[in-house]
Amino acid sequence: MLRIQREMIDTSLRGDKSAFERYTADTYIETDFNGAVTTRARTLDNFLTPPSSMKPTVEIQDVQVHVYGDTAVISSRGNYRAEANGQKSPTLFARPIFGCAAMGVGS
Repeated sequence: MLRIQREMIDTSLRGDKSAFERYTADTYIETDFNGAVTTRARTLDNFLTPPSSMKPTVEIQDVQVHVYGDTAVISSRGNYRAEANGQKSPTLFARPIFGCAAMGVGS
């Protein structure tokens, strides 16, 4: 799960939807810190490709993985930063990152 989380973050920072599309179900939803719910389709519509002069990064912190039977839940915090034209930004925003996966399904 940690590898998948990192792949989804790294590809999304480049505006690449492929990992998100591969690892999320059509029923995927996100709930933000204000309680607003976003569907998978809306999340995909919101993907942006940063300009080539910008190098966004996410530092993952406070990672916790909990296993409940055949389901695992991952929670962490991501600190988002960007470098543009050689200038590094302070943390643009920090947000919780959650994921859930059924393990062993179909095996």
